[in-house]
Amino acid sequence: MKTKPFALVYDTPVDTQTTTDSEKKEAVDVDVDITKKEQFTQAEVNEIVAKERRKVEAKTKQTISELEALRANSNLTLIEKENLTKRIADLSTQVTTKEQQAQTEIEKWQKKYEKDVKAEKERAAAWETRYQDSLIHTELTSAAAQEKAFSTEQILRLLKADAKAVEEIDADGKPTGKFAVKVKMASKGADGKPVTVEFTPLEALKNMKDNHEQWGNLFEAPSKGGLGLNGSSNPTSVDIKNMSMDQYIKFRGNSK
Repeated sequence: MKTKPFALVYDTPVDTQTTTDSEKKEAVDVDVDITKKEQFTQAEVNEIVAKERRKVEAKTKQTISELEALRANSNLTLIEKENLTKRIADLSTQVTTKEQQAQTEIEKWQKKYEKDVKAEKERAAAWETRYQDSLIHTELTSAAAQEKAFSTEQILRLLKADAKAVEEIDADGKPTGKFAVKVKMASKGADGKPVTVEFTPLEALKNMKDNHEQWGNLFEAPSKGGLGLNGSSNPTSVDIKNMSMDQYIKFRGNSK
């Protein structure tokens, strides 16, 4: 009995609307003469299909390369280049398996996810930095006012670079979401040696205020009772010539 040739059918057909010379020159021969063999095993059929598929894929890839070279031609119009780009994309889809297409889609969404996560982290970091800067500014300003510093701006210039907002930890060692400002300052340890200590803003200002020799000019002098000039505790700074008799008598009594 004479059998008829059969045509192999592919689930990924080649686009018959050809535009290149190689597509016009050759047609894929999918007719297989099976007259020499009465029966094919499934494995043999699969091998024939795979072989023909490889031919189709090779030819499609060649077509893609030709189209890409053509697209690089600077003499083409924008519309012509867009059409070629669409054609290349369509052909590229034909030579990829469903698994490859799925993997490509996964990778695309993975990249988008990673990009979104990175952008969100950058936004969160920016807002945290703004919050911490605002907290540091507020705490230092408040401490400067409490310790009667002459210039808040001067205090900020001196201390802000060494200040940071630190997240507080609860008794279990877990972050609380609350931040406290700490200021690093040079100080002296119990042995009298210089050490770096972290103070609260108010502690830092008190420490500066107590160091009259280095920072005394930044703060108002402490006000004391009596008749010293402008509240000064130093009797030698009193201008006696401008005192009334009653003030002079009281001054003399306090200085004894």
